[in-house]
Amino acid sequence: MEVIEYLNQIRGTVKKHIGKLKSKEEKYTNKKLAKPFEDISNKINIAIPLTTQVLKTQFTSSETTNLISIRKQILKTIYRDFLFIATMSSIEYHFAKILLQFPKYNTAKEIRKNGVRKVALKELVDWSYDERLLSNFDLWDFARCARNDIVHQNAIARHTKPSPITDFPIDMNQGQGLSGNLRSLLSLTKAVEDSFFQMVLKLK
Repeated sequence: MEVIEYLNQIRGTVKKHIGKLKSKEEKYTNKKLAKPFEDISNKINIAIPLTTQVLKTQFTSSETTNLISIRKQILKTIYRDFLFIATMSSIEYHFAKILLQFPKYNTAKEIRKNGVRKVALKELVDWSYDERLLSNFDLWDFARCARNDIVHQNAIARHTKPSPITDFPIDMNQGQGLSGNLRSLLSLTKAVEDSFFQMVLKLK
């Protein structure tokens, strides 16, 4: 699958998720559930034309030997430093806010007790997983570590963890740079977005 096709597939999935959550919002009063997914959709809508522009950029014959590496580096920056990081940040920002709208859950009680801005993503994931609101703990643990390593370690892994995705896996080995193909972080972004959507959809 070409990368543009893959991005469009992800965009279509996120659009469906937004539609389902908008429908769910109508059943409740003053519940805001779709915002993080709208943020993610906006980032995808930017990533697609950027990708198209990069792929169609013409190079001179003297630059041909570097064409693949130049394009790959630019696209990696878009998918890693822009789309993946933005997705994780949006989810982290809205995670606690969404759960606080459903106060019966123990996770919501923990958030209120600790303060919404003092709770880290790791705690939110741990509490939500223990309460069976969130599935795929290994996926979230991997994505959280990858995000932190990209932001704080120049993408050098501080841990060795198996890739939770198999279609386009990411290698995470302590002391080495995170590695995979161009669709690896897109696949990880897609998996995290879908897992978060499944959690939000089941809240009641």
